[in-house]
Amino acid sequence: MLRVSYLEVSPRLISSATKSDVQNSPHFLVCSCDFRVVRCARICVVSQIYNETERDLLAPEGAGEQELTIRESKERGVFVHGLREHIVTSVAGVLACIERGEAHRHYGRTNMNDFSSRSHTILRLTIESKKIGAEPTTNSAGKKVAPKVRVSALNFVDLAGSERMRQTGTVAGTQRQKEGKFINKSLLFLGKVISSLSENQPYIPFRDSKLTRILQSSLGGNSLTAVRTLHAERTASHRNRIASHRHHQKR
Repeated sequence: MLRVSYLEVSPRLISSATKSDVQNSPHFLVCSCDFRVVRCARICVVSQIYNETERDLLAPEGAGEQELTIRESKERGVFVHGLREHIVTSVAGVLACIERGEAHRHYGRTNMNDFSSRSHTILRLTIESKKIGAEPTTNSAGKKVAPKVRVSALNFVDLAGSERMRQTGTVAGTQRQKEGKFINKSLLFLGKVISSLSENQPYIPFRDSKLTRILQSSLGGNSLTAVRTLHAERTASHRNRIASHRHHQKR
């Protein structure tokens, strides 16, 4: 059996993002950031892209199958409308959200994997910070300006692996085939976006899939990206391993 989730690969990174001292409140943690004392609020959301539909993995029972829409605004950038946000104050709080989301994620059995991911899953941790004790300032027009708030986002993305019907044992016309088709399609578009970025193309096709659209701010601009590849031990996946490493080297 092979089932690898955020619970096995993310705790150390999440710990770094939520590091704090003992002074905290129900909604804020005091932490050290760039050698300045700031007050931070951390907002956690967990969602999945299943068959090219965006769904909330932290939605109440019965509401998780509702399809969500992707929108864009000047203030928030690209965001998923209707996605529930949860304020977390510790690593345990983040991991609890992940565990809850994993319980609602789509998995299925194939010849390659007993617990095959049938969707791409995204954990976004938004950190809003400002200096403690910062006072409003007055601009040239004599109006008071609120202290600046720095907003950063950390995305953990668990991508479902590409599939071949011959290797997975998928039967034509079944739900498994439909899932595999959408998985391969979104990975293809992700590869096109990464290639366009690495080649400094003037047009980047972020809008071609929901995956690349949601991750637009994480793939371009001043963002930093790290990739970790996990493989099944079965020898039939050897070609897929090589293809995955070549794909990730582009980034």
